[in-house]
Amino acid sequence: MPNDEDNRPAAKMTPPSVWRAYSYAWITLGFFIISIVGHWVFGWFAYLDEQQALGQPPEFGGYLIEMSR
Repeated sequence: MPNDEDNRPAAKMTPPSVWRAYSYAWITLGFFIISIVGHWVFGWFAYLDEQQALGQPPEFGGYLIEMSR
């Protein structure tokens, strides 16, 4: 006599992978990383333009202070 517990569809299902289970979180994290990187890159270009307009050499320390505000 076959065991009824082994024939259930739920017994044959595997749990979803971490990628599928948290897909919304991964997509949100990806957009967040893209936006932060874009913010810092375009901030660097704006900082370069500002330093050039003032006739001063750009310094990374000044950029970090500017972006940290």
